[in-house]
Amino acid sequence: MSEKQEYAVGDVLFVLDDESQRIIPIQVFSFTSKQTLQGTVKSYEIVSPSRVDVPVDLARVKGQVYVSLEELRHDMLRNAQTAIDSMVARAHRVAEQIFGPQKFVTDDPDVQLIPDAETQEASAPASQATVTLPDGTVARVSLPNEISPPTLGVQEEHAVG
Repeated sequence: MSEKQEYAVGDVLFVLDDESQRIIPIQVFSFTSKQTLQGTVKSYEIVSPSRVDVPVDLARVKGQVYVSLEELRHDMLRNAQTAIDSMVARAHRVAEQIFGPQKFVTDDPDVQLIPDAETQEASAPASQATVTLPDGTVARVSLPNEISPPTLGVQEEHAVG
C-alpha cells in the first residue's frame, strides 16, 4: 500500500496474496487518523471473506493492495509476460551455446525472441547513430555492429569541431 493512498470506509480492495498467489477481496472496515509530533498517522482496518467479523490492520496484510481488478490484472499480465520473455530468452541462449547458431522453427511468423537483460548486456559493442523522429526530435541510438546505420536510413554520428 502506498503511504499516500487513502481509502474510504466501505471501499472494496483486492490483495494479491504473496504466499498463495490468490486474489483476495477485502473491505475497509474502519479508518483512524492520529495527530502526533511527527505528523498525521493514518491506519485502516479491513475484513476479508474468511473473517468478516474480525477486523485486521491493513498494514499487516501480506501482498500488494489494489483498488481495482483491472489494475491488478494489468500488473499480473505484465509480470507473467516478463517472466515468460526471460525464460524464452534463456532457453534460446542455452540452445545456441549447446547446439550452435541455427534457425529455430516456429509455426507463428510473428513470434520474436526478446533477449533478457543478461543477454543484452553480453551482446557485442554497438555503433552510434542519430535518428530524426517525425516530430523533429533528434535521438541518439546504439546499433549492434551487425547493422549498419545506412541500411536503416539513419546517418552516422560525426564529431563537430
